[in-house]
Amino acid sequence: MVLPSSTDVTLDIKDFLSEQEYDRKKAGIVSRIVNIPIEVEYERDTNCAYELHDKSGVRKGFRVVKAKPKLKGIDGNTAMNHELAHVLFDSFDPRALQTLRDWAFQYGALNTSPNTRAFQVYHTAMNVIEDQRIESLWGKIYLGNAKDFVRVRKKLGKELSFMDHPSAVLLAERFDRPDMVSPSKYAHVAPFIHDVEGKDLSATMIVMKRIKPYLDEKIKDFADKEEKYRELYDKKKASMDSLYECTDEEQRARLQKQKDHDCEALVKHNAQTHNERLPTTAETRRRPSTNMTDDNDESVKYTDDELGDKGYEEALKSSEESAKNKLQQIKQSMEGAEMIKVPVYIREKEIDKRSLTYVPKVDRRVVANFKGLLRTFKEKTHEAASDEGYDLDIGEYINMKANGYGDCFIEDKDTNGLSIVLSIDGSGSMDSQNRTVANMVATMEEATKGEKEIEIRTIVWSSNGQGNMALQRFGTGDIKYLPSQRGGYTPTHFGIEAGSKELASMNGRRKLLILITDGFPNYHNNGVKVRSDATVSATIKAYKKAMRTTPNIAVVGVGFVNDIYMSSMFGNKYISCRSMNEVGHFMTTTLRREIVRVMKR
Repeated sequence: MVLPSSTDVTLDIKDFLSEQEYDRKKAGIVSRIVNIPIEVEYERDTNCAYELHDKSGVRKGFRVVKAKPKLKGIDGNTAMNHELAHVLFDSFDPRALQTLRDWAFQYGALNTSPNTRAFQVYHTAMNVIEDQRIESLWGKIYLGNAKDFVRVRKKLGKELSFMDHPSAVLLAERFDRPDMVSPSKYAHVAPFIHDVEGKDLSATMIVMKRIKPYLDEKIKDFADKEEKYRELYDKKKASMDSLYECTDEEQRARLQKQKDHDCEALVKHNAQTHNERLPTTAETRRRPSTNMTDDNDESVKYTDDELGDKGYEEALKSSEESAKNKLQQIKQSMEGAEMIKVPVYIREKEIDKRSLTYVPKVDRRVVANFKGLLRTFKEKTHEAASDEGYDLDIGEYINMKANGYGDCFIEDKDTNGLSIVLSIDGSGSMDSQNRTVANMVATMEEATKGEKEIEIRTIVWSSNGQGNMALQRFGTGDIKYLPSQRGGYTPTHFGIEAGSKELASMNGRRKLLILITDGFPNYHNNGVKVRSDATVSATIKAYKKAMRTTPNIAVVGVGFVNDIYMSSMFGNKYISCRSMNEVGHFMTTTLRREIVRVMKR
């Protein structure tokens, strides 16, 4: 399922959303591309992305963590793009991580210290290489982001310190620090990081296989140092034990010198080992998957042939072709995301009053709450010119004499202070939610009864399999028939457009559009289901177009709605109201607050 980019719509989403809402919207787009949920969270000192698994070990989604406050040198937008790119371009393919785990087995069993250390060395190198790969691909889709990545890399590069390690060399090359590449014995490793640009994940593993001997060298070197540490530690402990047991003063002096010498050697060794620790940056603090096993099944890891044993350049070329195909698919899907055809017709559908009606439950507490609120905002009458009235307007009288026509008397006229349109999803899936909606509408109608300053209109919309729209207008008291209406599909873009047009025809100086739906946009055209990316794009476009003229919009999700997906489209305009028990709370809190905000403008 491929979703469009925000660039496919006319308006900038940032105009309407906070940074966190914008982050979640972008995550929602990528989520639908990869067809799996993506959570967004904020933590201190962490930019990362990792998998989520259920109890049986099956992947159920991803979590993207963004640093708050922002890490030095990494702006929030670039951080989010980077982590989402890992998800979009398959950094979490279990075959890759299982291959690293398989390599680590040669150093010891799973969860032993040698195995864990070896896996960390491999995974650190893969992280650095993967960062370069996924940024190059993301930059091919969003050209402006390529420059952002380069800018951030150069900033991070200023914080690097020299380390004679293959991963450190790759990182220095990535961060444009040739001065930290050339002094290293592994300087020849640096160019390999560019071999993965514009390619799929297999290229990272091909390069990993090529540099594995140098990583193994460091793993062995660290193991030797660890063995040396144990020798020095045992020697120091023996010296201390001997000193503790010795009672001869001359002997104790000699043992004291020996102990001091052994301690000094251990401290010196620890300092050297510490200076050769694995390179880390804020950019690469990503948690490796823990969903690994000792399984030696070749189907869950890369084969030697896939890793370029029969030809390095040929394997990379194949990887590049694979990435090109995926990029093309993404681009084509995004370019075609707005292609929802205009319906053949929009049919004004009569309300079916033949079936038994439902008696809506009016929440009297809510009614009392609303009536008190609305009285506060009653509009005062204002004077207007008329052909009859209680007084004569001298200026208008002169104009009438000069022109031969016009109104010259003054009368009091009332104005409608607030116009509200309830735009309701009439799809088949709403059957189980229509009583909840009827209660909500009936309560609002009762609360505004007799209030000339408030005008409420209710429309219900759906579409058939050919893409044609059905529109019903529910007058006051008609909402009792809502549960008996036959449904259709969910063209949310049409519901927004129809509601916005209806609102534009009303007289109130202040206007509020309330869209009520139970689910994700769903649309069919000529008997064929339209891709979800297309319905989402059309919905976002309709929403943004409506926001130009009707900035006061609330989207209410009833029933079991996917809040993540809905919030990704509507941001803080989306409100969840799942059951009849929540209707009253919703109306006395969120909706009341929205009406107050609108009326105060």
